[in-house]
Amino acid sequence: MRKKLSLIFLGMLCFFSIHAKKIEGVIVFSDKTANVTFDIPSTALIGFDPDFAHVQKGVTYYENGDKKKLKPDDAKEIKFTIDGKEIRMLSTVKDDKDLFLQIIIDGNLKLFNFHSSQYTGGAPGVGGAPMAGSNISVDNYLFQKGGGDLMKFKGFSFRKKMVEYLSECPKLCEKIENKEFRSDDLEKIVNYYNSNCGK
Repeated sequence: MRKKLSLIFLGMLCFFSIHAKKIEGVIVFSDKTANVTFDIPSTALIGFDPDFAHVQKGVTYYENGDKKKLKPDDAKEIKFTIDGKEIRMLSTVKDDKDLFLQIIIDGNLKLFNFHSSQYTGGAPGVGGAPMAGSNISVDNYLFQKGGGDLMKFKGFSFRKKMVEYLSECPKLCEKIENKEFRSDDLEKIVNYYNSNCGK
């Protein structure tokens, strides 16, 4: 009996972990835009938490009642709004793969968020039966200067590599070297660059 209950519980968790929400949005193609309804998957058991790691690889949408699948190499950009915040995901190449990457800041220097999934193991449940684990989204911030390669800077070498990467902007490099801007100030760094450098 306990085994059956565990299997039922696991099945319910799987069902809730893959539910999706229909959200109005826009697809930007190379020659036109289209107003559509996206099927945005969620990772939350309760409520709605967008599964961006899944959307990065492609998204299901509805147009004029027809269900279609959109891959990152089919369009330039997708846009939709969640809780009053517009989400823009640009078609970008990362590690030789086409992905829709969420853009945090647009400009001469772009800041993207590459979402990766990390599995968290389940804890013991009632009666010692294991509870199912879940996937959580992990943020990985990437820079792109102009149309160049995506770059990631973190850890002990953050300051040195950022200064090398942004060497054409000495005032910004000075702020980074003096620790006025640190590794958790990525948006400040990108905004400063776009306002004062690279024009």
